[in-house]
Amino acid sequence: MPDVLAAEVPKKTFVTGVRGRRYFKLNAACRLINKFMPGDGHTYLVGSTLRTDDFHDVDVRYMMADADWERVFNGADPRDPRLNGIWSLLCFTVSEWLSNETGLDVDFQIQQQTRANEDFPGPRSALGHTEFYPGGG
Repeated sequence: MPDVLAAEVPKKTFVTGVRGRRYFKLNAACRLINKFMPGDGHTYLVGSTLRTDDFHDVDVRYMMADADWERVFNGADPRDPRLNGIWSLLCFTVSEWLSNETGLDVDFQIQQQTRANEDFPGPRSALGHTEFYPGGG
């Protein structure tokens, strides 16, 4: 007799290794980032958490429109913005806040939109876009 039930259960699609409450907290915090960061942009989950459950840290990127990047970071080189004090302070501070809010080791960085699209094409998963609780661990 064929296993009818097994044929009816769809295969689970991998979305992110960040699960349940921690994803909910990360998503909620990113809603604030999307709302209050200067200029026009959006946060994304990138990196190993989109491929595996066995990740070292959680990479979150805020992609900022080019004109806003120029205004906020005063012409900082988007290929190596680490020398810009405001960029470093914002990235470090938001990384610490997200880590404390979620219990995850978060690496937050702001990227200029054009550079991010050229050098880091994805995959990406938008954050801060929903209020639902995904359940689970």
